[in-house]
Amino acid sequence: MAIQSAIDEARAAYNKTHVIESTYPNVPGKSLWGSCVYYFDRTASTLNMALNPDHDLQSTPLDVQTWLSAGLTYITVCHKGFELINMTNTMLPVITTSLTELIVNSLAISVTIPSSNTNGLVNVNFSDEYKLADLANEKPDVVVAQHSSGDFTSIQKAVDYAMTHRMPRKRFVIYVKAGIYNEYVEIAETVKYITMYGDGINKTIITGNRHCGGDMLKSSKAGDLQGSATFKVWSRKFIARGITFRNTAGPQGEQALAVLSSSDKSTFYHCSFEGYQDTLLTMAYTQFYKECQIFGTVDFIFGGARAVFQDCNIFFRKPLPGSGLVVTAHGRNNDYEPTYWVFISRV
Repeated sequence: MAIQSAIDEARAAYNKTHVIESTYPNVPGKSLWGSCVYYFDRTASTLNMALNPDHDLQSTPLDVQTWLSAGLTYITVCHKGFELINMTNTMLPVITTSLTELIVNSLAISVTIPSSNTNGLVNVNFSDEYKLADLANEKPDVVVAQHSSGDFTSIQKAVDYAMTHRMPRKRFVIYVKAGIYNEYVEIAETVKYITMYGDGINKTIITGNRHCGGDMLKSSKAGDLQGSATFKVWSRKFIARGITFRNTAGPQGEQALAVLSSSDKSTFYHCSFEGYQDTLLTMAYTQFYKECQIFGTVDFIFGGARAVFQDCNIFFRKPLPGSGLVVTAHGRNNDYEPTYWVFISRV
């Protein structure tokens, strides 16, 4: 079966890159190979999801195609890290060529399977659990507050707690009280069904200033685009409401993410994404943004996801002298990929 062959090849790519990363003599190459190790692991897991979906996914042929497309996206992101710093890499194409061909072949086969969605409309009604207007009334499992009036003072510690205390297939709700949280938050693939809500835009703020341009080009983090993100989410069915996600690196920092979302069937509602270049990375899968604000200068909405932006406001910021203004840059590489953005929004 084509998908099983692709899974085997992804695991082989993971093993090869892991050996290269462990023996690579210098930075930033070692860091970039380390990122590729992670992406090939993600590729294998998402391909396995296409072959053996969990029973709660209620998957359709379009879902399978989206998961296969995510595998291609992870390969592309691995290559992009080296391109960002103009680092020649002759080994990576040898490792990824066969894997890419197997995924494309699987996509070509899958698009011949009729989809249940034949009306041409984009379906973002993931399930009844996405009752966005009621999120603020959800009883939280834990509360995050800066001045010890909650269970945690750190959002990441609340996420880590959820990893070990959530019930299988049940939502874990994190309420983040108003305040400015100077921290970097990452929700791993295994921490599924997280709902996180705050007190509103410009009230609950998660902020950072990492970037991978400028002076960072000389460091071990050169080309590490995902490492610049203030907030990263990899787990399925994430929901956020009433939170500002911010990266304050400024236009001189070049690529600097406020949010990286690689969460399948995720929703951001009444949220603000603030940065300059590459503010919001909709990396892969199916995503929904409703009544959000997005600020930036160059390619500040980008990635390879299938996403809908409904009733959002998109704002340009002042770029560096001589720089242009570009809203979007979609990463679709193959005609078989069912990935696109739909904007029912205002610029």
